[in-house]
Amino acid sequence: MVSSIQPGNSQTIGDLVEARSSDASKIRANVIEAIHVPKAEAQIDQERIKQNLEIAIDRLNTQMRDGGRNVQFSIDSESKTPIVKVTKSDTGEVIRQIPNEAVLKAGHSVATLRGMLHNEIA
Repeated sequence: MVSSIQPGNSQTIGDLVEARSSDASKIRANVIEAIHVPKAEAQIDQERIKQNLEIAIDRLNTQMRDGGRNVQFSIDSESKTPIVKVTKSDTGEVIRQIPNEAVLKAGHSVATLRGMLHNEIA
């Protein structure tokens, strides 16, 4: 290296610095290319997930009914919230619902209000 900087050599110090920085750029590019890991592309089929969920809920409700339990599972159509109802076997009256009707209605109202506010602001 020292001999290449000696007087009389055709390369200048500037040429050497430029060559070194060019080599460093090439090495850096090779390293980045070598460690680059492509992102996994997940393809989600929403319709298929929805169908699988409906099938699972139907099976669960069938098992509960066949086991003599008065528990029913469902999904709220507006908020997509899971709902669990416990009913009386003789009358079908709802003993308990989780989340209860008031909470569901409040959630629907908030979603509607949010939509109205968003539309007014935009």
